[in-house]
Amino acid sequence: MASRKFLGAAAFMLAAALPAVAVAPAHAQAPSTCGGQLSDYISNGLMAASFAGTVNRNGVEKPMTLTQALLHGSAVRAEINNGPSDYKSVTSNLGVEGDSGGRGTVYFWTGWGLAKSTNVKCTLGTRVTSIIGILEDKGATFQLSRI
Repeated sequence: MASRKFLGAAAFMLAAALPAVAVAPAHAQAPSTCGGQLSDYISNGLMAASFAGTVNRNGVEKPMTLTQALLHGSAVRAEINNGPSDYKSVTSNLGVEGDSGGRGTVYFWTGWGLAKSTNVKCTLGTRVTSIIGILEDKGATFQLSRI
């Protein structure tokens, strides 16, 4: 059985080999009002608080987390715990698309495919406190809150 350290390194290398989530707005981007900028989700130089919640597939909920992977940059680690024999952890870049109103849509890779937010919530200012979204490849939805 491979060690957890080896599996983590393998997942990181796999994520590096995956295509980056590059999203460029097709219009002039307004100042962020909620989640329209990368800094609304993660911090450079400080480890931002993680997000935790659940992913729901066919009425069954599983624990899910999203954590900043490095002190600088847009790398995040998404983890889905589908049981002891099916634990999924993927490190990828966080992609943010801001709309003309300053609201954002966030994208990141999970062990179940690409995650896309359908709604983000901010309690004070532009800092995102909740992410609601979908994993289209699995027909699943997720809800994460900042912890």
